[in-house]
Amino acid sequence: MQTDPVAAADLLDAMRSFSQHQNKIVFLFVGATFFSELDLPRWSDYFVQAVLLEVDYLTAPQTRRLIEVAGLDYPDEVIERIYHLTQGHPTLVQRICHEMVNIANTALRRRMTPADLDQVLEGHVYRPQNGVTDVFWRQFCEKPALKHAVREVLAGTAPTDKKALFALREHGFILPEKDFYRMRVPIFQTWVEKFGEAIT
Repeated sequence: MQTDPVAAADLLDAMRSFSQHQNKIVFLFVGATFFSELDLPRWSDYFVQAVLLEVDYLTAPQTRRLIEVAGLDYPDEVIERIYHLTQGHPTLVQRICHEMVNIANTALRRRMTPADLDQVLEGHVYRPQNGVTDVFWRQFCEKPALKHAVREVLAGTAPTDKKALFALREHGFILPEKDFYRMRVPIFQTWVEKFGEAIT
């Protein structure tokens, strides 16, 4: 839309007009970006009546159910560690479980072990392009101020850029802890510590 903001504005205007003149069709926009963050054109100007439906990470019981869908035998300690490391981030949980299933299929066994999880983390999660954390770092934290704010959080200091701090909190990437903040997902923290300086 940013390549042709005039045409984009016309499209959004038509969608707004359509939605205001009928009551049987609802537009459902799904994404990780708020309308107020979408510019050229500014989406929040067109959909002032929009209702925000928040979808958060999975709870510990939901994460367990997702892990157990494949029918493998996971020790409680492995399930608890997956939840701790991901905090229920659905894409990370699915990514880890996909690789665990591959191990089980290759080894022709159903019982998973802590060593299997270590193998998945080192071979598929803690790598420069894992398809999840690198999207956070390259796309969400595209602006240097956001990367700097994340580094401040990792150093145990409060981010100095209030706009970056607000964005990280609004999107749930950091949580307040005492007088400072911490990364919500430990995998994100470890990944940034390993690769953040090399990947821009």
